Amino acid sequence: MYKNLKTGQVIWIVLWILELTSCEFTVTIPKSLQVAELGQDVVMACSFTMNGDLDIKNIIITWQRGEEVVHSFYYGQDQLHTQSRSYTSRTSLYVSNIIKGNASLMLKSVSAVDRGDYTCSVSTSIGSQKKTFLLVIAAFYTEPVMQIKVLPQTVAFSFYSEGYPNSTIQWLSEDGLDMTNLTDSSYTEKDNGLLSVKSTLMTKRNLNTSFTFILQNCVLEQKIIRTFSLISDNAPSKDYDGSCKNNLLLLVPICFFVSVTALAYVLMRKHIDTSTSVPTLNQLLP
Repeated sequence: MYKNLKTGQVIWIVLWILELTSCEFTVTIPKSLQVAELGQDVVMACSFTMNGDLDIKNIIITWQRGEEVVHSFYYGQDQLHTQSRSYTSRTSLYVSNIIKGNASLMLKSVSAVDRGDYTCSVSTSIGSQKKTFLLVIAAFYTEPVMQIKVLPQTVAFSFYSEGYPNSTIQWLSEDGLDMTNLTDSSYTEKDNGLLSVKSTLMTKRNLNTSFTFILQNCVLEQKIIRTFSLISDNAPSKDYDGSCKNNLLLLVPICFFVSVTALAYVLMRKHIDTSTSVPTLNQLLP
């Protein structure tokens, strides 16, 4: 059959036959990044080639994360006794759809420790194969809360937000100049698994300008942009320590004292003028 074929053609045919044979059974996982939102449920998709005559009792499905068994299914039912304790009551397969080639796993109440590589292994009478993918955990960052602290020579602008994982933070001046290297940013892990971020920009007082900060959660493609203006008055009465208010309070009793003194003086002068007035001719006649 192959006598009239060249060597290259024979090799191509053999490779083609091998490729067809290897594709008889295939486990398929999504090509896109698998992202789970912190605290929510996630479905990790996995499917396999299915033969219509295949019995579900001859299908073995195993989900693992490293050496941990996340979920196991064989003999037509879940085998939860092999499951790692950290996944107890948190996993389930779509059993009614397994016979249709669905090996997807639902993982409930995702936490930060659930991130990592997961492997979906499927074995049937047709073949056996496994695929591994990375599960990324994320949470949208909350609306930032601003705080302004006025110091003798500087003003500190800070914002707080919560999310997951680490975000990228950028500060820009009114002219678009990157001021991120002049800021201080830190993260603190909270009990609920979220990260609390604080970023602070220090700037001089008596400066009129605008600033923009940009917070990005690249995993969830979230971007928060906020712009604010700093308007400062050079007058000493506007000092941060409230001297304007103190001066006003001091001025009130002084004005009151001056007013009372002036009034007393007017009344006293009127009394003196009345008592020392020259008698009229009628007053002197008997």
